[in-house]
Amino acid sequence: MAEEARIASLLKRERYYRDTRQWDKLRKCYHPDASKTRIAVSVFKGNADGFVDMSQRSTPPGLKVIHTIDPVEIAIKRDKSLVHSNAIISARALVDGVDYEITSWLRAISGLEQIEGEWKIVSLEVIYNRDSLVPSSPQEKPISLGELDKFRSSYRHVAWFMSSKGLNVPNDLPGEDDPQSVMQVMKRNQQWFNTA
Repeated sequence: MAEEARIASLLKRERYYRDTRQWDKLRKCYHPDASKTRIAVSVFKGNADGFVDMSQRSTPPGLKVIHTIDPVEIAIKRDKSLVHSNAIISARALVDGVDYEITSWLRAISGLEQIEGEWKIVSLEVIYNRDSLVPSSPQEKPISLGELDKFRSSYRHVAWFMSSKGLNVPNDLPGEDDPQSVMQVMKRNQQWFNTA
């Protein structure tokens, strides 16, 4: 259980460091060789260095985002670990003068390797489950539902918000509304783990 606790702690700290803009600590959670890392979340696909850089550029001071991660299943084989977690992302966002609360529920699949006695993240992929969007104040007028129709149900509100900020959100992200995409993520990560 000691190794599981160390792994769970690392995954929780990684999310905390991103939310609190501690970029050096965030980077140290990942494999030191960025070429051995693979991150695929929302609008980013690339390595750990690129992810930290993108996070730094897209997380201005004052943006209120909280990532909560709860590792549920931690498998360990020699120097590898494959972790399935439940996760929630919550944010307060201002769009067209209206404050919104955005919440996204998802699964995170993390691959870790032990390097010189320390666990480091080598991969992170997410599977979107559902999300919600509500005005922060009951007096505010919500957006037109028609604006949401072009986005997939598993990450509709997150995609709407990111699009409102000029980001191009892919329509083929892994999500519970597309079982084939979920199977691909699970298979890819299990194959990686099985090579341990």
